[in-house]
Amino acid sequence: MFERVEYLTNVTSENIPTYYFFHKKSKTLLPIKVELLSTSMVKDAHPSQPNTLDTVKKIIFAIGIKIENIKIYLYQDGYFYSHLSVISSSGEMEINCSISDALFLALSSNSPILVEKNILRDCGIKVTQKLIKESLG
Repeated sequence: MFERVEYLTNVTSENIPTYYFFHKKSKTLLPIKVELLSTSMVKDAHPSQPNTLDTVKKIIFAIGIKIENIKIYLYQDGYFYSHLSVISSSGEMEINCSISDALFLALSSNSPILVEKNILRDCGIKVTQKLIKESLG
């Protein structure tokens, strides 16, 4: 079963960004470290040199494909696995996609991010009053 999470922010340390998502119902914070930094995530790229993912995003929108959502369906051996769910005139399709590319496309298109419930349970951090007090103290 998939649960929708909300994007909070990302923090980069040593060129490795960690994206933070929050699941309101379970009060769970989900950090997702993106170890292989996609070229799409590189800041300050010159406009005359668009990267591949930006180009793909423009093609997707130009031909009328809608990004329905991304689904983070598995966490195994330290890696998150995701699908990009798209809709076109020919129907719906799920495309296996790297987590960095999926997050880039979802965040740049305001598409929902869905996470398998067991990933929230196994990888998430339950936010409690005690946890907040300890982290601030």
